Amino acid sequence: PVLPVWGQLPPTTRANYLQELLGPTTTATSTTAGANNNNNNFWGQRRRVELSSSEPLRPCGGRLVCLLTLAFASRRLHAGRRRAVRRRRALGEGVSRLAATQGSAAVKEEDFDIHNLDELNAFAELGDVEGAERCFDMVRGRTPQKLLRMLYNTVIKACANAAQPQKAELWYNQLLSAGVEPNKQTYGKLMESAAKAGMLDRAKEWLAECQARQLDVDEISMNILVDAASKSGWPQEAASLLRSMEGQKLVPNETTYTAVIDAFARRGDPDSSEAWLEEMTQRPGVQPNRRGYNAVINACAKTGDVARAQKWLARIEADGLTPDDSSYTAVINACAKAGNPSEAERVFESMVSSGLTPTLVTYSAVMDAFAKQGDPAGAEMWFQRLLDGGLKPGLISYGAVTDAYAKKGDHVGAEKWFERAVAEGLTPDAVLYNALIEACGRAADAARAEGWFQKLVAQGLTPEVDSYNAMIDVCSREGNPSDALRWFQKMQSQGVAPDQISHLGVISAFGNGADLAGAESWLDQQHQQQDLGGSSRPAKTLDVSSYNALMDGYVKQGDESGARRVFDMIGQHGLRPTLMSFGAMINSSAQRGQIAEAEAWLDEMSKQGIQPDEMSYSSIIVAFANAGQPKEAKLYFEKLVARGMRPSLISYNSLINAFAMKGMAAEALECLEQVEADGLRPSVFEYGAVIAACARGGKLSEAEGVFEKMLQQGGRPNQIIFGSLIAACAKQGNPGRAEKWFQELQDYGLTPDVVSVGALLDAHAKKGDSGKAEKLLNSMLKQSFKPNAVIYNTVISACAKAGRPDAADRLLQNMGSANLVPDEFSYSALIDSFAKSRKAKEANMVLTHMEDQGLTPNVFTYSAVINACAQVADAHGARRLLERMTERQVTPNVVSYSSVINAFAKSRDPALAEQTFSEMVQQGIAPNVFSYSAVVLAHTNTQNIPSAWAWLQRMVAKGITPTFSTFKPLLIVLRQTKADTALVEHVCTSMLQLGVAPEPVTTDNEVTAILGMDRFSQLYAQHYTKPKTARRSSPKPKLAQPTPQANPHHQLPQPTPQANLQHQFPKTTPPASQLPKPTITTAAATAAETAATTATWAHELQREDQTREDQKISWTRVGWRRRVRMSGL
Repeated sequence: PVLPVWGQLPPTTRANYLQELLGPTTTATSTTAGANNNNNNFWGQRRRVELSSSEPLRPCGGRLVCLLTLAFASRRLHAGRRRAVRRRRALGEGVSRLAATQGSAAVKEEDFDIHNLDELNAFAELGDVEGAERCFDMVRGRTPQKLLRMLYNTVIKACANAAQPQKAELWYNQLLSAGVEPNKQTYGKLMESAAKAGMLDRAKEWLAECQARQLDVDEISMNILVDAASKSGWPQEAASLLRSMEGQKLVPNETTYTAVIDAFARRGDPDSSEAWLEEMTQRPGVQPNRRGYNAVINACAKTGDVARAQKWLARIEADGLTPDDSSYTAVINACAKAGNPSEAERVFESMVSSGLTPTLVTYSAVMDAFAKQGDPAGAEMWFQRLLDGGLKPGLISYGAVTDAYAKKGDHVGAEKWFERAVAEGLTPDAVLYNALIEACGRAADAARAEGWFQKLVAQGLTPEVDSYNAMIDVCSREGNPSDALRWFQKMQSQGVAPDQISHLGVISAFGNGADLAGAESWLDQQHQQQDLGGSSRPAKTLDVSSYNALMDGYVKQGDESGARRVFDMIGQHGLRPTLMSFGAMINSSAQRGQIAEAEAWLDEMSKQGIQPDEMSYSSIIVAFANAGQPKEAKLYFEKLVARGMRPSLISYNSLINAFAMKGMAAEALECLEQVEADGLRPSVFEYGAVIAACARGGKLSEAEGVFEKMLQQGGRPNQIIFGSLIAACAKQGNPGRAEKWFQELQDYGLTPDVVSVGALLDAHAKKGDSGKAEKLLNSMLKQSFKPNAVIYNTVISACAKAGRPDAADRLLQNMGSANLVPDEFSYSALIDSFAKSRKAKEANMVLTHMEDQGLTPNVFTYSAVINACAQVADAHGARRLLERMTERQVTPNVVSYSSVINAFAKSRDPALAEQTFSEMVQQGIAPNVFSYSAVVLAHTNTQNIPSAWAWLQRMVAKGITPTFSTFKPLLIVLRQTKADTALVEHVCTSMLQLGVAPEPVTTDNEVTAILGMDRFSQLYAQHYTKPKTARRSSPKPKLAQPTPQANPHHQLPQPTPQANLQHQFPKTTPPASQLPKPTITTAAATAAETAATTATWAHELQREDQTREDQKISWTRVGWRRRVRMSGL
């Protein structure tokens, strides 16, 4: 038989031929080779069958006819070879006769008999409504009344297969008009016609009418509805229909359950898919099939959950089934979705080792894994393996490589593979054009992308939803919501229904254009239009994913209130939050450091029956890492494992970063070993995080060991890794090693960045070589290196520490020439440099300039200038700066006050020093050793030894141990005044018993200058007590406290009670000539002060004599130790 001219058939009929005959893409592809090879054997050698047309069907000549016969004989009619041959002949004769009589007079009825019903059924199988109607007209007059219902049902069947519910309803009305009673087969085909057209509500109405006529509804009819709901993207509806079957005493079978499982799988809901499969396995009389397991794996693939997909692949074999190529391909798709091409390769090899032969689809899935990573080299390698496997690549294979270049934004490479596909005789489809549009979009070439869209139309192809989505994505990347809306509206005007990606693209365009409020308004408008449409269920194109995208936009902007508002909108529109919804809120809380809030969202998710995924836990792990709490991060990692999840590199990376931020090198190294033990291959990010942990922990050798291990595993280091290695060298003060790694960075062809250069400068700065750091910076500037403010601050700080204020000032001026704005750290470093060089005037000028620039100096900056004033004894300048701090609402700290006290001390003004000390205490600031030492210095500078000694005792009473710098001014005064040796020995003994000694003790110092080295060595051997870590339960050490003279500025403490005296002056009263002589204005005042001091000391010595006599304690060394123990020290 000769088939009709293919080009003369209507487009709908041609599409129905291909859809009906070729079936799903996978099946058509896998059977193509066998169909073509067996074409002549099937038809015999008598004649060659082909499509007689000026435009033949290029992909297959005999394939069309062969698949037609196979479909009838094996898949649809199931009635044996004889009947298949008869129907084939009827179809061939009928189609030929139809082609010959088009446009001519009607064919005579006598040419047909009752057996021509086979021809009518053949047209019905093909969904050729027009051909079925012609056959009906031809045989209607010769058909007995008892066969009329079959005749009408067959035409309705053609309408059902063509998904034309309106025509089916029209023929149903004609059936009623002819007085023919419909049966359950009639309603079954009416339901099928509506279901295939996506009119599920109308299909349910036909079901109700069938039941109203008291006709039995069988499992087949219900399965039609369930399958329609599944393919229409309404999983809840499919599940509801299955439950309704139980109420009608119908038993759901494998087909019913598989359709429901597939419905949830299509929506990427592995949790629900798994739940329905588990129910299917536990239901008596229902045997799970491989298609159900594959559907669950596909659901995992849609979410990129590789571990879950692999678990169900193993479950197939555990339940007594054998995985097929579709099973393995689904797992490979999961790897592709997760962006893990190495795992996709491993699954492919496992499939081959199990004895299965990879198909074209399998190879293309591996290529797609590389494509999604933007790795055209990997995709091309697998394209070559496909050729080596003896398979002929099709459009899907060429499309995968083209898509790899598209993801990379290389439109030149994408266009090259497009031309190569054309050269191989393949006709590009819309998918291939879409990849080119995407490539141009990623290359930010909107005009070129639109040009390819126009070429798509010019080739006679109808733009699909993906084509419009590609153009919307181009606008989204440019942050152009107006053009995105233009393409969205154009798509609707062309009768193309937008899908989820369409809505997501428009929302993304608003988000990239920083107009999330506009996106929220547009989304709300779209939902209102849907509600006005009267649909009883949410539109499949506008679901919760659109709201999730908007929430994600608010989260990225740090707008928690906006994200929460959108989250509430989900429930207001009758939708249910998904895993992604809660994940966005958890991420929002984690980014803001609100860990308790993130944990509350995690608990709420579990309460609503949504199982947290790995990313939910990873967000909280990252939050703990940023908060510097690695132990808590590890706890949540262990929770993740305890829930049966297999951690991926994402979770391990989060945990390693938690350890890295605290410099916990040992824990990071242990975590890296666990990654390898779990069969995962660490990437450069994991290695980099471990190296960073070692660097922060000062473990240079360990960091270098991890680097070598990474190289052995084929990893290529990046700038961040080299920066960490150089930083490790800097931490150890090893600039030479740092320069070696800096050179190796350049040997790898990498360009030094601010991190690596900054680390190298820091290495020289920490070594104190500011000149080398400055020279290196100038060298990098000559190489067109663009430093940032941190780079300059590092060198400025190095110069400041080296006492080179002029160099620091010059670098600060160079920052302005480099269009960099000095910050607080820049000015503070320069001020510190001037302060250390005792240039208070210059430091004050820089401080004033800093404030004029609108910068707010911090407490350390002010303290540095105050210290500079103290160094030059400018007490009033230091005091004015302290008041200036308060005016600028900067709270002084203990360093600020101590510097002012030191300034008054050097100005020989103990009264104001004590007054400032008292003011500091009143402000709630606890004095430290420098505060007390400054007051002691103030009194020793005026040679007021009793007051200095009193402040020393007060200091020790507060639990603060003096340093040798505290005693040094007192010893100097004693030396200058030629004090009695016994007095000096008493002061020295008290100092040694407090664990204070000059460093080193063997050199000349203020003590040896008075007592001599031999005597000091004796005292050191007898009385020095090595300082121990203070215990809170131990009493505080005390110094003897002679009663000082009255001071009008500050009320000094009263003498310590007798029982608490620890150290006393010698018994012999020193002569008046050896007593310190405070600086007092009149001789009378001096004499009065000397007399009062002498009387006070004499009184204290008398009290000491009485104490010794009462307690029977000798002044021997042993007696002194006993006395110390009795006092509780």
